[in-house]
Amino acid sequence: MLPNPANRLSNLTFAPVAAFGALCVILITACTASLNGSTSQPSAVQTATVLSSSPSVTELFVHSGLPEAPVPIGGTPSEPDNRAFAAALKQFAVHSSPDDISALAAYLEAYPQSPWRISVLTNLGLMYYNSARFSSALAAFNAAWNEGKRIDATGPGKAVVDRALGELVRMQARPQRRSAPVVFGNRRPPVDRGFNRVYCRR
Repeated sequence: MLPNPANRLSNLTFAPVAAFGALCVILITACTASLNGSTSQPSAVQTATVLSSSPSVTELFVHSGLPEAPVPIGGTPSEPDNRAFAAALKQFAVHSSPDDISALAAYLEAYPQSPWRISVLTNLGLMYYNSARFSSALAAFNAAWNEGKRIDATGPGKAVVDRALGELVRMQARPQRRSAPVVFGNRRPPVDRGFNRVYCRR
């Protein structure tokens, strides 16, 4: 029996219509996901200002508002340490200038042995780099790596130390950089005036 020409025409008409419909569904789904993603990413002010006065490690990890989520490395932070870190994050979040890291620098000076230290140094390096303060970024990444490599960190802590090393290597490989790589020992790193003590443990 010969096929019905009407059925063949129906099939030919349905195929492009179905493909167009599927494409519309994909585009709508992608746009919805994009909108949801953009509205679900709170700003630094929205995140840090919701921290409680006595936050947990998880709370600080989730609501820090920093470029790299902070994790304690090399120990468990005390409650006073967590409270001081939360206060510094809140103060940093509401500063008028995003380049003003004085609150975080003051925290590092007050708690030079804090398990949060390497995470904060790594974040300072990222913020310095993004504001084109490259010598300060190099100093922060170098300090984070030199301190982190002496700690047998695992999981998220190792990821932060590796991030500091990766950023340090990337900066030292920049072709426009002519000076020799900085190696910290007892030397004071070249950082912004007023923050030299931040990078040296006491």
